[in-house]
Amino acid sequence: MERAIGDTLNDYLVSRNDAVNVFLVRRDGTIVVNEGGYTLKPEIPYDSEPWYVNAYADDAMKISNSHIQNLIMDRYKWVVSCSTRIMDEERNSSWELPSST
Repeated sequence: MERAIGDTLNDYLVSRNDAVNVFLVRRDGTIVVNEGGYTLKPEIPYDSEPWYVNAYADDAMKISNSHIQNLIMDRYKWVVSCSTRIMDEERNSSWELPSST
């Protein structure tokens, strides 16, 4: 399932010239990344990042102020992060969908 999700994220990224990266973070810490060839920093505490915390406030899309992204190794672009909670009904758990544009 994660492979299919990763492929879908990659398709989204390829079709958008305004997106830098797209990935999903499960509540249990599982991360599914598009195949952009980027390496996520392992030391980032995702569960304390504002986009992660805010995704659980309600079902609305959250859009951050512009900031330098700190999740991808050796990439320091200015981005706007969009995040929302996505429910995985089969597993009865939620995913956060952060997208840096």
